[in-house]
Amino acid sequence: MTLIAGLPDRQQIAELSARTLLEIEAVLFNADEPFTFTSGKKSPVYIDCR
Repeated sequence: MTLIAGLPDRQQIAELSARTLLEIEAVLFNADEPFTFTSGKKSPVYIDCR
């Protein structure tokens, strides 16, 4: 992949994306009290894609 000068590389984009998703609480983690989905399944991770 050719990088264009001045643009962030893939690693920087991944880190910025992860940081943003955590800051806006679109991705939540709770191993102590797992989230319960509508299906009844439980998960320590919740992702809000709205």
